[in-house]
Amino acid sequence: MKKIYLIASLLIGILFVSCEKEENSAEKFFNKNSIISFKQTNIKVDENSKVLNVVVSFSALKGKKASADIEVEYDGIKTKAVEGKDFKFLGDKKVEFDGTNLTDTVKIEIVDNSELTGNFQFGLKLVNVKGANIIGIDGGVKTTITIVDDEHPLAIVLGKYKQVDSSSQADGSTKDEKPYNVVIERIDGNIEEVQITNVWDGGRTIIAKVDIDNNTISILPGQVVFKHSSYGTFRAVAVAGGKLAPTEPIIGTFDDKGNITLGFWVVNLAEADAVSADKAGNYGVYPKSVLTKQ
Repeated sequence: MKKIYLIASLLIGILFVSCEKEENSAEKFFNKNSIISFKQTNIKVDENSKVLNVVVSFSALKGKKASADIEVEYDGIKTKAVEGKDFKFLGDKKVEFDGTNLTDTVKIEIVDNSELTGNFQFGLKLVNVKGANIIGIDGGVKTTITIVDDEHPLAIVLGKYKQVDSSSQADGSTKDEKPYNVVIERIDGNIEEVQITNVWDGGRTIIAKVDIDNNTISILPGQVVFKHSSYGTFRAVAVAGGKLAPTEPIIGTFDDKGNITLGFWVVNLAEADAVSADKAGNYGVYPKSVLTKQ
């Protein structure tokens, strides 16, 4: 029996030493790999947003402290946003981590003006870093901020949207499909057209022409909304008189809040020989789609 107790004691002692070594190794690992980084490397902010919160994160062993200064830079930037005119820091240009917080925020006031100036950019960079030996993950040592001009003549239809497509059913009714996110953005140097990203939730970008005077938006014909590795290319196609109108735009209207309603359209497999909206080759038949501005 004494031998058993002796062996058990030895095993417990070995286990204790082993755990202690593992804890020390983990502590050394996290101390050696403390990381400070901008959470986003590219940020877009509307000119009328008032305040932008830029988040800096810190990855380290709990209790470890760190700090860094924030420096404005313009490397690779052509249309420069001027500090004091286009943006202002609200507080110190510094982030600090006291051992309990793993994120800190740089607050920046975005100055709105009443001029059509186009988009401006500026960069922020982490400098004078203390308490972290790795600066930036995936380019996170700096971030580029784009101030989107809200005086654009097509501003009413620019922004983030939720799109709901109403699909045709076999009994002649329609069904609202699951909503998805769509973004409508300006095209630099173009005051008549916009780019729409993620129609049909396919992640692709298409072009539409906007008529401000008549509150209409027209998705240009022949544009790809999805590509499948096996099936091929899917395009957004207008429907007119119950038939596909592949050379015609998909017409929509928008209200005074920028909410958009698209007319009859289908998602058509380009290789299919479909001549009407209910033939094979159409993978989505939508008498109406509504894009609600967020």
